[in-house]
Amino acid sequence: MKRKSRMIDDCLVLLDYVSKHPDETQTYESLAEAAGIPLYTIKTIFIEARNRYDSILARTATKYRFDFEVFTGYRRNKQILWAVYLPEW
Repeated sequence: MKRKSRMIDDCLVLLDYVSKHPDETQTYESLAEAAGIPLYTIKTIFIEARNRYDSILARTATKYRFDFEVFTGYRRNKQILWAVYLPEW
C-alpha cells in the first residue's frame, strides 16, 4: 500500500509541474529532474499511462481535477505530457 500512495504523490507532483510549465521541452530526464521524481518512476508512470482510463495517472488526475494527455511519437513542440488544472465552478 505504501508504494501505491507514493506513486499517487508522484503523479500529482508530475501533473502539477506540467500544468504550470506548459511550454517547456520535455524529456523523461528533464521531467524527473524538475519534478524531483526518480527516472524509473517517471518511466513507470508513462508506461502504465498508455491505458488512458485505467492507470494511476488517470485516477490521480480525475481525483485532483486535472485533465491530461500523454503524447507518443514525434511532436513538434517536444512534449510528452500535457496537463491542465480544472478549477471548481
